Amino acid sequence: MSKQLAQCPYCAGCAISLNDRFEVVFNPDRLDHTPCLHLICAHGGCSQWERTPQGMSRVIGSTTIHWYHPDLAASDFSESLFPYMEMLAESGKGWEFAPAELFEIQAISEEGKALDPQGKEFTGWEADGWVVFACPPRPFLAAIRECQAKQSGIWQKAAGQQPASSTGSS
Repeated sequence: MSKQLAQCPYCAGCAISLNDRFEVVFNPDRLDHTPCLHLICAHGGCSQWERTPQGMSRVIGSTTIHWYHPDLAASDFSESLFPYMEMLAESGKGWEFAPAELFEIQAISEEGKALDPQGKEFTGWEADGWVVFACPPRPFLAAIRECQAKQSGIWQKAAGQQPASSTGSS
């Protein structure tokens, strides 16, 4: 099957693909399966179905796409990072809490067809999610922390709470 789900718009050297074993693989055509430094995060899922002789569809496999840049994965705000990144991916560059640095969001929305035992076509697999790339990555990674703190502070004030300090105690 081997289906490309996303590719880095900056270096074109990082591909995220679904292989024949229904595994998510970085750079499937290379010996080095390490993502490029532009890849900030990838999230989503893939499901695979079969159709029974009775015409019922059933899931026969699934895999999750959940990858963060090593600097984000090791950060102390990783617990609240996913909701922020998900809102960024859904809202895009125009979101008031989006970093000003250069970045691209790619939606993952792919499906493949298969034939059931009677020869009728059905959706055999589906992949949904999103990927964020940034160039250069370091300023974007630093800006995420500031943007997330700004969002959290504004939302806490709106909820009538005292915003938590983003710099720690003085």
